[in-house]
Amino acid sequence: MTVKKIAYELENLQNETEKIHSLQGALFEAIYNGNNTPETYEWAFILLGDLTREVKNRLDEVGKELFAAIKNEKKEIA
Repeated sequence: MTVKKIAYELENLQNETEKIHSLQGALFEAIYNGNNTPETYEWAFILLGDLTREVKNRLDEVGKELFAAIKNEKKEIA
């Protein structure tokens, strides 16, 4: 993966984290300022967990790709 592709992937991941953050905020407001019990939001919490796990895995992959790109740059310079 090129550094340019890594940068675009990081931008996409940043957008995903904004969505996750918004979902977390909505859940907090609904539970603590609403009239429903936390059980009402069980599937939303499952979704939140799935989304955060997916972003974490993608970040791990991008990190590995970035360090591989850096390693290749060093070889090209030497």
